Amino acid sequence: YALAVRPWGLLPPQGPPMCAASNDGGLFAGTVQVLITYSSASGEESGASNAVSTLVPQFGGVQLSSIPQPMQAHAASINVYTTTPNGTEFQWVARLPVGTTSYLVGTGPRGRVLQTQFYTSMPAGQCAAVYSGVLYVGIGRMLAWSPPLQYGQFDTAENYVEFNDDIDVLTP
Repeated sequence: YALAVRPWGLLPPQGPPMCAASNDGGLFAGTVQVLITYSSASGEESGASNAVSTLVPQFGGVQLSSIPQPMQAHAASINVYTTTPNGTEFQWVARLPVGTTSYLVGTGPRGRVLQTQFYTSMPAGQCAAVYSGVLYVGIGRMLAWSPPLQYGQFDTAENYVEFNDDIDVLTP
C-alpha cells in the first residue's frame, strides 16, 4: 500500500463566517455566538475560528454566509458550533461538506461541547517524543505538547513551557 505524506494537524480557519440575524430558525431571542472548525476524514479537528456574535429575534436564527474554506487538502468537513441564546458554551450543531458557503442555524439537536477552541497545528521542532499518548516537541527553547491522543494539535493558551536554553533531546 502507499503512504500519504501530509502535515500534522489541521490549520484553524482564518476567520469566522459572516453572520446575520434571520427571522427563520425557531430560536429564542438573545445573542448567539458562532464559530467554525475543520475536520479530516479520520476525525481530527482543527482549532476554532474567532467567534462572532449575532442578536437573534424571537423565533429567529443565524444565517451564515461566506464560510471560510480550508486551505489544506486533507480537510474533509466544516463544523459549526454555536452557543444557545445568551449562553457561553459552544456546542456542535452541524458538519458541512467542504465547499459549503452558507448555512442557517436554528433549533435542532446540539452535540458535544467544543474541545479545540485555542488549538493550532503542532509546529515543527528539532526533537520529539511520545509518552502516555501525548506528543512532546522541542521547538528552540520551547517545549510544546499535544492534548492526549491529538498528536497534530497543541493548545496555544496552556500546552507549552519555555526554558533558558535550546532543547537538544527529549526522552519519554
